[in-house]
Amino acid sequence: MKNFCKGICLFLVLLLLPTAALAMTQEEWNLSCHWKTKCATTVLEAGPDMEFKEVIPANTYVRIYDTFINNQKKIRYMVNGRESRGIVSGDNLIKCTSTYRGESGFAERVHELDPNHDQILADEQVITLAESLLYYGTSDYSDLTFATPDSATAKAAKKTEGRSAVNQPSTVSEKDGTETKVIPKETTASQGNVQVTLEQVGTRTSKVHYNGKTHEVPTAELNFGGDVPEGKETGVIYAPNTGKASLRSKASSSGTVLRKCKAGTVVTVLDWGNNYCKINYKGSVGYVLTDCLLFPSADQEVLGTAQLSYNGRTTGSTTINVRNAADGDSAKVAEWATGTEVEVFSLHDGWYEIEHDGIHGFVMEKFLSF
Repeated sequence: MKNFCKGICLFLVLLLLPTAALAMTQEEWNLSCHWKTKCATTVLEAGPDMEFKEVIPANTYVRIYDTFINNQKKIRYMVNGRESRGIVSGDNLIKCTSTYRGESGFAERVHELDPNHDQILADEQVITLAESLLYYGTSDYSDLTFATPDSATAKAAKKTEGRSAVNQPSTVSEKDGTETKVIPKETTASQGNVQVTLEQVGTRTSKVHYNGKTHEVPTAELNFGGDVPEGKETGVIYAPNTGKASLRSKASSSGTVLRKCKAGTVVTVLDWGNNYCKINYKGSVGYVLTDCLLFPSADQEVLGTAQLSYNGRTTGSTTINVRNAADGDSAKVAEWATGTEVEVFSLHDGWYEIEHDGIHGFVMEKFLSF
């Protein structure tokens, strides 16, 4: 009987060993996932009633197992080392792996948290960049701050001093009735500046993320950390003939082409040179010919906002072509529906210079209604 009991105990120990061996740390789990939450997300129980389960913070890495109607996703996730599952809205998820062409010729994945992520993409042919990097910005913006602590924007954000929203998930949540409040992680802000995450750059105004919200601020008040001449901090991809400019791994025509930059896209300039400029194009950092950039003047007159229209009408399904230059034969940079509100700059020989959602271009005078 004693030997029998020993045998049972040994069997139970061996039975538990695979579970212990397969247990993953939070870091291992994160690296194994291809998706993450882009905001605080409600999780529902995976049952017939789909009752409320909990709210998980932004930047929670998840695995998707199934998709239901209304883009509902069945997921597994880990928070503070605790693995769980449930159903969330697919609209709250964003891809966090980039793909590149491997030596075999097939697409391979690299996680945004992989310490070699940037180097791999610099050395290999990029297929897609992780959506999460485009949504929140990349490490190149980790030191992005409001340039002047005493600026109107910084004063408005004074309550966020000492806190960082740059790629930092909220770590504490507390329920108050039906409302969930997310408390940002405390960090140290340099020199009292407000540290933010860049979401979208524009020549005059940009969208930044801090304290859990998106704010529109003057681009001139942002410090991108690059050493560039005044008025060259942002530029517009200029390729009126081909519609694309090559982003290279180094400031030379021999540099590997990392990706093609679409004409009309507003980019940040990290380093300026007579021949090449180092830029950040939608999360990819590389070099483009300086001749492939336009630099709108910071003191350029702004005429206000207007709506795209056709025959004076701002409704309907008609779309209007936006060009890279004030020329009907110039490359098309966008096609926006009538009614789209745009920022309007100066008038050039019957063409208005306009901007919307990080795209800068030209549209014929007759297609705008003030």
